[in-house]
Amino acid sequence: MYRVNISIDDVSPHPKSSTKVLDVCWKLIDVFKEIKFTLFVPIAYRLIGEEEYCIDKFKDFIDTIRELPKSNFEIGWHGYHHDIWNTEHNCKDREFRCLNYEETRMVFEKMFEVATKAGLVDLFIPIFRPPAFKLSLSAIEYCKNIGIGISTKINVNPPFKCLKLYEKTSILYHACEWDKSYFSKERAEELKVFLNDNLDEIEFVFMGNMYNIS
Repeated sequence: MYRVNISIDDVSPHPKSSTKVLDVCWKLIDVFKEIKFTLFVPIAYRLIGEEEYCIDKFKDFIDTIRELPKSNFEIGWHGYHHDIWNTEHNCKDREFRCLNYEETRMVFEKMFEVATKAGLVDLFIPIFRPPAFKLSLSAIEYCKNIGIGISTKINVNPPFKCLKLYEKTSILYHACEWDKSYFSKERAEELKVFLNDNLDEIEFVFMGNMYNIS
C-alpha cells in the first residue's frame, strides 16, 4: 500500500489565503471518507506594509479550525509571520533561515502565546514546517530540543512535482491564492481523479503517522 498525506500550507485569516481552501477539502471528504489533511498555519501572516493577521483576533477562523473533524484534519506549525512578502508576492525575507538559537526560541514562544490566546494550542501537533523549507542549524537544534518534528519531506507538489505515488506520498498545496500550487477547484478535481484511479493501493495517513513524528 502507498501511504498518502495531503498538506496545505498558509491556512490563515489573511483574506488572500483564508479558509476558503477548505471548501474543496470537504468535497474530497465526501468522496474519500478516510482522506487526511495536514493544515500548516502561520500565526500572524502578513504582507509588507500590512497589519498582522494574528489568528487570535479572528473568531470565525478560530471556530472553523476548532470544528474540523479530527478524523480528517490535523494542524501543524508554520511560523509566526511566515516569510515576509511584498505586495507583488515576492519574498523579501525567509523567517527561519538565519535565526540563532535564542531568536528561534523567541519566535516559537510568540507562536505558542498567540495560539494559546486563540484557544487552539491544544490542536497543534508537534510538527513544524519551515516557511519555504528554509531553516538554520540553530533552529533545527531548538526544534529537536523541545520535541518538535520538522516537516521537509515533500515529493509531490503540483504543478512543480506532478501527482505520483511513492511508498510515502506527501502531497503539498497552498491556501494562498497567488501561489502556483494554490489548492483550487481544478487542482482538487485533478487530485480526485488521481486518487480514484489508485484507490485500491492507497492508505490515507496523517503526517505524524507517515514519518513517525510525535
